[in-house]
Amino acid sequence: MTHDEIISKIKKLLALSSSPNKNEAESAAIFAADMMRKYQIDKAQLVNTELEIVELPVYEAFRLDYWRIRLAVGMAPAFRCSILTSPPRRGYRKGKIIVAGFQDDTEAFHLVYVYMMDKVKRFGTNEGNDFKLGVAESLGHRIGETYNANEQEKALVISMSKVHDYMKKFQASERSPMIKDVNAFVQGQKEGNKFPLGNAFIRGRS
Repeated sequence: MTHDEIISKIKKLLALSSSPNKNEAESAAIFAADMMRKYQIDKAQLVNTELEIVELPVYEAFRLDYWRIRLAVGMAPAFRCSILTSPPRRGYRKGKIIVAGFQDDTEAFHLVYVYMMDKVKRFGTNEGNDFKLGVAESLGHRIGETYNANEQEKALVISMSKVHDYMKKFQASERSPMIKDVNAFVQGQKEGNKFPLGNAFIRGRS
């Protein structure tokens, strides 16, 4: 079942738990409690299920450097979001990096993403894209790993479930990076690993 189907079923069971039929009410209450325990859903989450997934463009240009995409993809799970890209059309349409998630999460992601893009550019002021890709891969991975470290938090799990359901309508087509200078890429990774990530940039929301 999808996230929305789970929530819908629990709501129906909770409604039945108020039935004048005592046996029906007790059975419905037990099934609802079992589902909430199984899928780690609490009553507060049931109230907030009407939130919609939004798409927010966070970067656009006639050329999308691959390091910018990898940085976004790596960071997104920590903000309960996923990434879409719209490729540029030479001469008349800019390409876009788009974050999908709940509005508060996408806005938090945007702020941190702009900050981290600036840091990658500063790291690679005199370096090529392979170095920047290494930095971006490292930073994105480190930030994104905070989702894995906290994936048992109920709000985080249920939010990511709904985002994943939303993303199923898109066809994944991420390409592998073309790395010309492996040494520069590895050096970039090392520099990215040195960068101190303060608490303000570890999580999109508490």
